[in-house]
Amino acid sequence: MGGSSSTISNSATRINALQVQSSASGKPIAWIAGRNRISPNLIYYTDFESVAKTKKTKSGGKGGGGTTQENTTYKYYAALILAIGRGRLGAVHRIFRDKEVFSEKVVDGVTKSALSQVGFSFKRGVRNQDVWGFLETKHPDEAIAYSDTAYVYAPRYRLNDSAGVQNHTFEVDGPYQVPGLPDANPGEFLPGLLLDPLDGIGFDPSWIADLSSYRNYCLAENLLLSPVLDEQAPASEAIARWLQLTNSEIYWSAGKLKVVPYGDQVVTGNGVTWYPDTAPVAHLTDDDFLAEEGEPPVQLKIKSQADSYNEVSLEILDRAHEYNTDVVRGVDQAAIEQFGSRPMDTIKAYEVCDVAIGAHAAQLLVQRKLYIRNEYQFSLGWQHVLLEPMDLVTVTEPGLNLDRRLVRLISVEEDDEGKLAVVAEDALLGVGSAPNYPVQSKGGFKSNQNAEPGPVLPPIMFNPPECLLLGGDNQIWIAITGAGESWGGCEIWISADGDSYWMAESIYGGARMGRLTSPLPAGSDPDTASTLSVILAVPDELTAVTSAEADSGATLCWVDGELISYRDATLTGIGAYNLQYLRRGRLSSPLSSHPTGAPFVRLDDAVWKYSYTSDQVGKTVWVKFRSFNVFGRTLEDLADVAAFSVLLSPTRVAPEAAQNLQLVGAFETPYFTVTWAPGVRVDNHLVRVRNAATNAILREVSTTSTTFTYQRDDALVDGALVRSYRVEVIERNAAGSAPAANLVVANYAPPAVTGTASTVVGTMADVGCDHSPAADAAGYMFVYSLISDFDPTIAGTIGYQGVLPTGQITDLVAGSTYYLSAAAYDTWSSTRSQLNFSPAITFTT
Repeated sequence: MGGSSSTISNSATRINALQVQSSASGKPIAWIAGRNRISPNLIYYTDFESVAKTKKTKSGGKGGGGTTQENTTYKYYAALILAIGRGRLGAVHRIFRDKEVFSEKVVDGVTKSALSQVGFSFKRGVRNQDVWGFLETKHPDEAIAYSDTAYVYAPRYRLNDSAGVQNHTFEVDGPYQVPGLPDANPGEFLPGLLLDPLDGIGFDPSWIADLSSYRNYCLAENLLLSPVLDEQAPASEAIARWLQLTNSEIYWSAGKLKVVPYGDQVVTGNGVTWYPDTAPVAHLTDDDFLAEEGEPPVQLKIKSQADSYNEVSLEILDRAHEYNTDVVRGVDQAAIEQFGSRPMDTIKAYEVCDVAIGAHAAQLLVQRKLYIRNEYQFSLGWQHVLLEPMDLVTVTEPGLNLDRRLVRLISVEEDDEGKLAVVAEDALLGVGSAPNYPVQSKGGFKSNQNAEPGPVLPPIMFNPPECLLLGGDNQIWIAITGAGESWGGCEIWISADGDSYWMAESIYGGARMGRLTSPLPAGSDPDTASTLSVILAVPDELTAVTSAEADSGATLCWVDGELISYRDATLTGIGAYNLQYLRRGRLSSPLSSHPTGAPFVRLDDAVWKYSYTSDQVGKTVWVKFRSFNVFGRTLEDLADVAAFSVLLSPTRVAPEAAQNLQLVGAFETPYFTVTWAPGVRVDNHLVRVRNAATNAILREVSTTSTTFTYQRDDALVDGALVRSYRVEVIERNAAGSAPAANLVVANYAPPAVTGTASTVVGTMADVGCDHSPAADAAGYMFVYSLISDFDPTIAGTIGYQGVLPTGQITDLVAGSTYYLSAAAYDTWSSTRSQLNFSPAITFTT
C-alpha cells in the first residue's frame, strides 16, 4: 500500500507599510561643528516593498509518503532619505546601526567606506544641491533638492523584520574643524553660529569684535569642542556653556561682542603660542572711589568655603568609545584632604568628545571655583568710563589692607546716580592656567556586532595516535584559533574534492596551540632534565599541576606526534611558557627529539575532532574555516577563505605490554601452561621459549590466544630437555611490538631418595630404596661404580632403571667392592645429569 503525503504551511504576518519609528515633524535638523555622532531624522520614504521567501523541508515516510513543511517569511525594503545636519558637512566616518559599527575598511585591496557597506549614498548639504536622480526619475512630483541639508539616501534599503528603519547614528565632520584634528575651535564656530544665515541669530558682522586672541587661546590650550545643536533651546545656554568649558567670558562693550580668556600664563600648543595681557589698565585709590558718607569706599564679600567647590565633573561623549558618555573630573586634592569633598553638580558637556580636553577644562574650572572667592564692589566717576569687564586693575584701600591688589572687573554699569557701579574679583595669577597632563581614555568594552573577526591562523591538523581514540574510530584532530580581538569562532566546511564544500560544524573559541621556541631532545620518562619551551599562537594560560596530575596525563599535549604531559609551567613572555617535569612518550607514543618550530597543541575540549570511515583512509580532504566575530556575526565570505588539506592516515601506535604473565598450576607434568592479560591495541602475540641458563631460543609461536602450553614432546623436538625455561610474550600490531613480558618456569627433579639398600647373591645384587615423595615421580635409577667418590650424575654404570623402587643388577665381578647411589626421576626428564642422587652405599660380591 503506497504512502500518502501532506504539506504543512506556516507563514509570518505580512506587513504592508513601513513602521515609522524615527521621524518627527518639527524636529530641528542638527547644527554641528567639529566631529560628533548625530541621530538622523527620516524625512522621506517611498516604494515600500515586501518580498516573500518560502523554505521547504521534507520528512520521509514508508512507501513514498511523508510530510512537507513550508515556512514563509518576509523581507522588507523602502527608498529612504535620512537627514543628518544643516549646512555643508564633511565625510561620514562611522555608521552605528543598532549594535553594528561600520567604518572604512579594505577588502581585496579595495577601500570600502562605511556608507557603501551599509548601502547609503551621501549628499553633503551644499546650497545648490542636486536633486536625487532616483526621485527625478521615479517620483518627479516629490523630487526636492533639500538644499543646505546633508542627508543619506538609498533607493532600496533593507528594513528590519518589523518593517522599520533600524536605529542609525552617524559620525560626521562638520565645519570649523582645526586642520588635522577632529574638533573645532570655539573662536571659529561661535561667531559662525551667530552669523550663520540659516541657523544664526541675525548678528551683523560689525557687532563682533576681533576674536583672534580667543581663537589662539583655545587652540594653544587645546580647548577644542564638537558641539551638536539638535534641540530647540536659547542660543545663550549653549554659548555660556562653551565659554565655561574654554575658561573665558563674553561681554558687550562699545556695541561689540568681546570674548576674553581667564588664562594668565603663556601657553603653546597645536602650533600656536598665546600671550596673556596681565598688565593693569588702572591703579585705583581712595581718590577714585565714590562712596556715601559713613560707607566704606570698597565693599568686600568673601564667598563661603562651603560654596567653594573642590571637585568638578563633566559628563562628556568619549569619541574613542563610540561616543558613549563618560565622566571626567577636575579636583584639588589638597583642598579635599583639608575640607573634605565638595563636588559641584555634574555639567553635561556633550560638545567635549576627548577625555583629555574634558579633564583639562574641568581642572581650569575647579581652580576658578575654589580659589576666586573675594568679590569687591565700589563706585567710580565718569573719568573711568573707558573701563570694561575683564579689565585688570589694582585696588588700594588701607581700610581693607589692600595695597595695589590685582583684581579683574566683572561688571561695569551706570547706576541711578550716574556713577559707575563696579564689581570685581581677585585676579590671582596662576589660577587661570593649569598643566595640560596627558589623559588616557578608559579601556572599557566597545560593542560592535559588525566587528570584523579576521581570518584564522594556520591550523594544526593531525591524525591523532589511535591510543587517544575509541576502538575502531578514525579521526583527524584540528587545533584552530584566530588572532583578531573580535574573533569568536568559525564554521568548519569540508570538501572531498577541493571544490564543493559542506558545513560540518561551528566551533566557538580557540585551541591552545603554538610552536616550540627551542629544541626538545629525546629524553627518558619521566624527563626532569629537559624543558619544553613553547609560545602560543594567541596568548592563553598553561597552568601548573601536581606531580600526580602530570603522571595521570591531566596536562596531555601533542608535540609533533609525541604525547607529553607536564607538571611545571613558568610564564616567560606574552603567551610563552617553559614546561618542565615532563612525562614523555605517553600512551606508547614514540619518544623522540623535536626541533624549534615543531607544532604544539594542548589537548582539551577546544580541539575539534572529525570522524571518517575506514574506506576514506589514504584520501585527502580540504577544510575551510569561516570565521565569525564574538557576536556570531560578520561571517567571512566562504569563497575568500583559504583551504587547508589533510591526508586521512591513521597514526598507529605499538601495543602495550602483556600483563600478569603467570604459570597455570604447577610444572609437575610432562608440559607447562602459561597465561596472561593482553595489552591494549594487540593484534597477535609472539611467544618465545628460551633456555633459561643459556638464553638460547628454543621455540617461537605466533598466536591470538592468551594461553600457551609447552609439551615435553616439543622440548624433545627443540633439543635436549632442560629443567628451567624463560617464556617471553611480545604483544604485536601493525605499528610494532611492545616490550616483552618475561616469566621463568622451572621443574625441579625429585629430592634424593632414602633407604638405599642392596642384597648380594653371587655376582648379582638386588637393590632398592624408599618410595619418592615427589608427586610426579615416574621411576628410579641405580648407578654403581668401583670408585668410592664417583659422581653418579656423570660417571658410573646404570645398573637398574624402572618404575619400581626395587630392581636387580647382574653381571657383577665376584670378589669386588661396589659403590651404589639411587635417584628418583619425574615425568619431565630422566636425564641422570639433572637428578638428585642419594649418598653412595657399598656392597661386595
